[in-house]
Amino acid sequence: MLPRSIYHLLPYFYISLGLLCMILVESRLIFFSSTLLMVAGALVLWMRYKNSVDPVEYINAGMQVKDGESELLIDKSSDLPDHERRFGDDREFPLVDDNGVLIPFERRKGGSD
Repeated sequence: MLPRSIYHLLPYFYISLGLLCMILVESRLIFFSSTLLMVAGALVLWMRYKNSVDPVEYINAGMQVKDGESELLIDKSSDLPDHERRFGDDREFPLVDDNGVLIPFERRKGGSD
């Protein structure tokens, strides 16, 4: 694992190395590669900025939620039987075979016989 200081300096290193290669070497391939390296460094910086979280704000936001105030998201479909949880299933229930015989639940779980 990289030390924290090197990790934070890598995007700046990418950008400076791309700029240095672009200035020193006169080749279209190196120019294109240098541009890609600089874009990668800028993209890493942008993603780090966009997804950064201040630890103090994160802790304070977590402490503001009290026990009774938090809203729980519960999937109500887990309480329903299997045949009511199937969305977009156009079969009629209970399931019957071609002879009109009810298909037992055990046969429905497995693959085809």
